Amino acid sequence: MSAKMFPIPASATLNVKFDRQLSSNASVRLYDLTGNVVISKEVPKGDSANLNVRNIPSGIYIITIDEPKSGMAIKKKVVIN
Repeated sequence: MSAKMFPIPASATLNVKFDRQLSSNASVRLYDLTGNVVISKEVPKGDSANLNVRNIPSGIYIITIDEPKSGMAIKKKVVIN
């Protein structure tokens, strides 16, 4: 499984588009570079997710997406503006 994040940099909403439907709920977490969780969200089955990043300070963040049922895990860098 892979995922595309857009727009980069994000300023209001970070959209996540999966290359296939999630078979179960997934956990999406956004971390700052010191490892603190900035956003934690459960995403229902589907092929996309949206994160409200409007109140997040500008910078580089790490996003992780975990779907336990399939064992899928994604980790990427994103830029918030």
